[in-house]
Amino acid sequence: MSVPMAKRRQLEYARQMRRQSTRAEIYFWQHVRGRELGVRFRRQHPIGPYIADFACLSKKLIVEIDGDSHDYRSDTYARRRQQWLETHGWTVLH
Repeated sequence: MSVPMAKRRQLEYARQMRRQSTRAEIYFWQHVRGRELGVRFRRQHPIGPYIADFACLSKKLIVEIDGDSHDYRSDTYARRRQQWLETHGWTVLH
């Protein structure tokens, strides 16, 4: 089965973002990796057209570590993204 080109690009971008984590993301990941909290988080996980910094699929919870890497995004983009994720049942924490 072939993966659509857009999806392949998104997956490659997510992999790249994992390799270029910020200090805050590394620190957070050290504390949530594994199942020490009783849930599993995924790092730089694609959800629809977006990539969540950290996602707990079982709880439909996204944790965004906002920092320098998010500065290029407009408020309009951030609101549209947040609205899309919430409409699809996700809770987003910043």
